[in-house]
Amino acid sequence: MKRRAIKRLVQWLLLAALAFLLYLLLGATLPNLHHKDVTPEFAERFDAGSVYGDAAGTERAAYVGDNVTALEYRLAMIESAQDEVVLAAYEFSADEPGTEVLSALQAAAERGVRVRVLVDGVSAQLSLKGDPCFQALAGTENVQIRIYNPVNLLLPWKLQYRMHDKYLIVDDRMYLLGGRNTNRYFLGASEDQKKDSEVFVYESDARADGSLQALRAYFEEVWALDDCRDYRCAKPRAAEEGRAALDAHYAALREKYPDAYRDGMLLENTVETRKVTLLRGSAAAENKRPEVWHALMQVLATGQDVTIHTPYIILSDAMEQDLTALCASAQQVSLITNAVSGGANIFGCADYLNEKDAILATGAIVYEYLGGASLHTKNILVDDRLCIIGSFNFDMRSAYLDTELMVCVDSPELQTALRADTEQELLCSVRAQAGTEDVPGEHYEPRALTAGKQVLYGILRILIRPFRCLL
Repeated sequence: MKRRAIKRLVQWLLLAALAFLLYLLLGATLPNLHHKDVTPEFAERFDAGSVYGDAAGTERAAYVGDNVTALEYRLAMIESAQDEVVLAAYEFSADEPGTEVLSALQAAAERGVRVRVLVDGVSAQLSLKGDPCFQALAGTENVQIRIYNPVNLLLPWKLQYRMHDKYLIVDDRMYLLGGRNTNRYFLGASEDQKKDSEVFVYESDARADGSLQALRAYFEEVWALDDCRDYRCAKPRAAEEGRAALDAHYAALREKYPDAYRDGMLLENTVETRKVTLLRGSAAAENKRPEVWHALMQVLATGQDVTIHTPYIILSDAMEQDLTALCASAQQVSLITNAVSGGANIFGCADYLNEKDAILATGAIVYEYLGGASLHTKNILVDDRLCIIGSFNFDMRSAYLDTELMVCVDSPELQTALRADTEQELLCSVRAQAGTEDVPGEHYEPRALTAGKQVLYGILRILIRPFRCLL
């Protein structure tokens, strides 16, 4: 009798586990299969022409295309802070560059600067909770940390709604925004890094109502959401260990990154802008209307020569139709994305293999990049004056699920820097052709898929089809 009871208990436990797994799978999927559209009011209200200016504005900008420089900008900005530092991170890890940023934040707080850090819930679950350095920062006076949409397995549909924003604001003077996460893959110099881009914006007139004020208002809106939770130091003993590590890192920063502490470093590469405009969507953790996508398509339609950088391309039917319409109205629309053999996102690569013909059928010219590092870049060039830089991938997750930010900068001088990078990328790319042989760039070196990856992609191409809207 005892064995039979134990066997029955095991069976019930297995059934309960399977039922919960099914609940997680269906709960995370079904509520997000339906894609909303923008409201008529939003479509009517958004004016694509408003991203252009007629004269020099009060905001200056610099392109940050190098990972070492990106870390130096962060350190220089935090060091210059007098009143407040705001950092929003999709991924934040306490690896070497992440800890260096943490040490700079702690030092700023200790000299009286208010520090607020906003981290996405998944990153917080994987990298933040329990880490001694994060514990130390959370326990420092003048520091507040909040978690956007913390992981809750009882609400599986909310697991899909992530804060994908990446920006740093200092006082009412400057911000840095783009696609870089706060970890070793995007900051400093280490192996397996990814290529990305950001824009640094400096406001010369604190009274101006520009993109800096719009970004700060957006942050305050997200910070106050019920979807966010405070993160506090829960392990004082671990925090003491972390505080010692942060002090040691901070003491070494000036010698390790001397350029970050040079007078005038932040402004020396800035150029004049005519206008800088923030594009944003809903901040709430919810199934979203594609407001950023709609705004982007409207802005891109103002140009004739459009070049789009995106790590991967995963489009809904509606997004494919929008891209087709854009290609029909413009003289040339180019997409630069990772070659499958060099892409870092296996799901994006598998979907590209499934959808490549459909993407080419939109009329876009597709370049598959295979350089030294995987592209993580999300920037767009429009004609010879407009740059758009931010966190938005050309995928359904960016359009319908995640928070996303893009900054439009009307500046021919800034675009010159981005276009120089683009020309080098094209040399390491192959132009994809439908039905004919692809056309390689001068420095393109083909790389065959390994046997293991061929098998993996063959399996994933089948498995992802029902769930591609969540990729």
